[in-house]
Amino acid sequence: MNPLSSNDIDKRLISPMTWFLILFVFFNLLFKFYYLPQESIYGDEAYSIFHAQKPLGELIEVFLHDQNPPLHIILLHFWMQIFGVSDVSAKAFSVILSVLCGVVLFVFAKKFLNKHTAIIVSVLFLFSNPQLFYSHEIRTYALVELLCITSFYYYFKLLKEPNKIAILMLAIVNLLLLFSHYLTIFIFITQFICVGLFYKQNKKGVWYYFISQVIVVIAFIPWLKVLFVNLPESGSFWLTAPHFAELKWFVFMLNGNEWLFILFSTIILSSLLMVILNKRFRFFNEDFDFKIYIVFLFLYLLPIALDYWVAQYTPVFLGRYFLYSTLGLFLLIAYVLGNLNAPVIVRTLVFIPVLYCLVTAFDAKPEKEDDWKAIVPKVKRMQTEKTVIYVSATYKYKDFSFYYDREAFMDYKNTVPRLFEEHVYCSKEGAWGWDKINLDSVDQVLFVQSHSQFQDPEGAIKQSLLNKHFKICSEYSKINIALTVFKKDSLPCSEIKILKEQKAEKCEFWDTNTGITEPSGDPVIVYKTNMDVEATCVIPPLITNEKSKSGNFSCKINKQNEYSIGINKSLKELNGMRELNISAFVNYEEGSNARLVVSVEKKGASLYRKEVNVSEKMKTPNVWAEISLSALIPKDLKDDDELKIYFWNPSEKSAFIDDFVVQFSQGY
Repeated sequence: MNPLSSNDIDKRLISPMTWFLILFVFFNLLFKFYYLPQESIYGDEAYSIFHAQKPLGELIEVFLHDQNPPLHIILLHFWMQIFGVSDVSAKAFSVILSVLCGVVLFVFAKKFLNKHTAIIVSVLFLFSNPQLFYSHEIRTYALVELLCITSFYYYFKLLKEPNKIAILMLAIVNLLLLFSHYLTIFIFITQFICVGLFYKQNKKGVWYYFISQVIVVIAFIPWLKVLFVNLPESGSFWLTAPHFAELKWFVFMLNGNEWLFILFSTIILSSLLMVILNKRFRFFNEDFDFKIYIVFLFLYLLPIALDYWVAQYTPVFLGRYFLYSTLGLFLLIAYVLGNLNAPVIVRTLVFIPVLYCLVTAFDAKPEKEDDWKAIVPKVKRMQTEKTVIYVSATYKYKDFSFYYDREAFMDYKNTVPRLFEEHVYCSKEGAWGWDKINLDSVDQVLFVQSHSQFQDPEGAIKQSLLNKHFKICSEYSKINIALTVFKKDSLPCSEIKILKEQKAEKCEFWDTNTGITEPSGDPVIVYKTNMDVEATCVIPPLITNEKSKSGNFSCKINKQNEYSIGINKSLKELNGMRELNISAFVNYEEGSNARLVVSVEKKGASLYRKEVNVSEKMKTPNVWAEISLSALIPKDLKDDDELKIYFWNPSEKSAFIDDFVVQFSQGY
């Protein structure tokens, strides 16, 4: 008998499934860490970091008055003790939990289902848009998913290989689920409903399951008082009872997008028919178990349906609250495809179109609501001795201070007073409110808004500044965050030191000036035109001497000539400058529908667009008045994408444009 060679030993030690798991973990880490350092905290993430940095003794008081259970913040506390208080370290904790969830999902499927199902479910998890999105969120959702699939591991362990250790492990994991998020109760309901399916097959395992859940109930009873005291009531919480449109949107999101929802739903509906006819036509192989199929189907559908029903009475309906239902979806799809009564090559060919749809729909860099990481450094650059900063909504001081002054953020007992000392105000009233400010000594107000639709839906803060002789010089917005720059009426909006002037070439329109803003020293490029050209040049039909603000000509646009003189440049030509401040004088006829447009396009497809309607911004027709628009071009657009800035008027009535100025600056 020949001794085993080293190659034979290696083959036995590292099986193909082990190699698959290694690759699965590698790409999970790659996809989820690749863009992580660029991301800003958003939503409730600052809340998690702010409290997790506190000593455990102080956290008890927080937990007793929080609508969320404590486990995630406790674990995050210990994680940050090791890796520090930063956005990257805190997000990395969620990424690691998500990757571990994927590993347990693979192990679960391989042990209790089959290797084909394990491979398919892993691929579905890897290319899932919601899985990637929430793996970066510094909240409890990745932890819930890890505990959810671990719970089902021990649930199946009891039903297939019952033992007393599995009783204890299922009890511990399910108790941890409740202390991760209260809406994991829908996991308990799913397991409870489905356990009856296995009674004839394994009575002992079913009774062991009930014993484990009794342990959970007894252990959780002392916390029930905290739960009921902090339950949100309808009308007292920022969420409201959901409508069918919200249900549809969240279901699309959990599937990845609308087309993936249609694809997955088609597979599920087809599989239901195949299950019904399976005895006659043998669609599935001998390993297929109808009971397991029902468990996965219920894990996908029940949490969504139950949460929607409960939310009609207590407003707790958001897709991330039942993100774990996607595990049921993936297991269901994988179980159906992995158990088709067909050769492996046929099953592979069936899965290829699904894989193609997954990969093409995959968004490796999903957009988040807030971008504090970009806005706050801009605020710091613009701040002068005579600048004050307003932050709204009030509770967003945590997000702002995290990037504005990390030491103030970490000095959590004095964060607001320390911001106050730096002329940052996060509320109107109180000891640290902006109603204490004497605005006579202030030249500039930087107004940072996020979630202000909940605290200032009527725009009263902006209006109060306008009433106190301030004007809006520029506005930047991105989904759920905005920065508005106010200057005193008597002061110019921007102070630019021109370093080089370049007049327009003969018969061209745009002068080009380069310089820096003061006092920040940021580089700027300013393009401007008063529409005048030399008499020897061929004058375009949209240039007219009917009216002008300065010089002899203006640009006349209407249905005959819809588009004005404008700027067309590739983003590469801007050398990284992504902030735009545009102004022009406009004189429009009543009934005109002129608009100032900023658009980024590629081969005719719109990638970014922002516009302002002239007649809505300027209430009086037939007079010259200045109109402005500010924009931040998204960072993820490519160098070969084309930027266009112009006025557009598709109506019969004319609008006249003059003194058109476009200023580019750094922005981010």
